[in-house]
Amino acid sequence: MNYLLSKHLPPLSASCLLLARHARQHLLRGLVLTVLFVGTGPLWAQLPAAAPSPNEDLKALSFEVRSVGTGGGAETSRSTSTNATQEVRARNSVTSLELKVRNLRKTPVTGEFEYYFVANPEGKSANYVWNQGKRTVTVGSVQEAKEIFTSSELVHTKTRSITASRPSTTTKLTTYDESWIGARPAGWIVRLVSHGEVIRVVASSTEYERVGRDAALLGALVRQAPK
Repeated sequence: MNYLLSKHLPPLSASCLLLARHARQHLLRGLVLTVLFVGTGPLWAQLPAAAPSPNEDLKALSFEVRSVGTGGGAETSRSTSTNATQEVRARNSVTSLELKVRNLRKTPVTGEFEYYFVANPEGKSANYVWNQGKRTVTVGSVQEAKEIFTSSELVHTKTRSITASRPSTTTKLTTYDESWIGARPAGWIVRLVSHGEVIRVVASSTEYERVGRDAALLGALVRQAPK
């Protein structure tokens, strides 16, 4: 019977053979996709999800910093000899900053804040960090928190010498000499950091903001402190 059919039917053309081959390939491909979706689920559904960034929550924190005063005290001492008077005035400066943090998430967020107080010394020496610290702050969901950062004392001393002389019985000559030692407050830097990454910087000037973002510049400012 097969012999008779094959004998009397005309041979298939090349185009028909090509169509048959394509149909067979599409059929096999459909079977494979059916196995992937029905048997095991989509391949991309089996891939592990990317781990969330440890700093993702900190992006919900916004903060601002303002100086709430440079206080301290001053002491004056005076000594007098026959022709000279010396006056020494020492001022102790203490800087306080108010940190205000807002959390925009609906879950509590904890952040670590670093603060640096910068001093301007007398003479030609470079500015340096005279006091620094860090504090961990937790802010409740959609809430606000406040912290106060207070520096240690920074001493600045002014010495004034007054010398009187009489070159002649009718002439009196008075000489004034002033000198300064120590340093004065020059600015501050506050950084929000996590896992070695600087998230945000607020500072007393744009120059110190740039320093706060650059680990090398900040490190140099810390190392320049008098020993």
